[in-house]
Amino acid sequence: MREELIELINDKIDNLVKYGYRSVTTRKRGYKLRWSNNIAGWYPSGRVLPAGTYRIDANEIIVEAPSTEIEDMLPLLHPLPLYGNSTEARKRGVFEGRMKEYYEDNEERKKKKSTRPKRKVCKCKK
Repeated sequence: MREELIELINDKIDNLVKYGYRSVTTRKRGYKLRWSNNIAGWYPSGRVLPAGTYRIDANEIIVEAPSTEIEDMLPLLHPLPLYGNSTEARKRGVFEGRMKEYYEDNEERKKKKSTRPKRKVCKCKK
């Protein structure tokens, strides 16, 4: 049961690839989990009630499970896919996708600029 729940949550996380808000309707009691780029991990950020509709952001998911189960599962959850595009991930060398390509290309351009010979300035007297 626990492994199935972890797999279900990780499937939800893996599908969080778009920025913006979305509405989620709950069937059971549970908790809202929020991703933090600072700690590079998930943490519980509030309770949810049955038959409620919640507006959640791209870095949030709703898990319909008791808090004791959720606390034990937090280290086993996948990272937020959007984390790869964050400044924090870049600083840690964890970024991926289009942002990784952008930064790698940008680094290449910087190297090319630095190897370019300096322009000579004419010191002619008028």
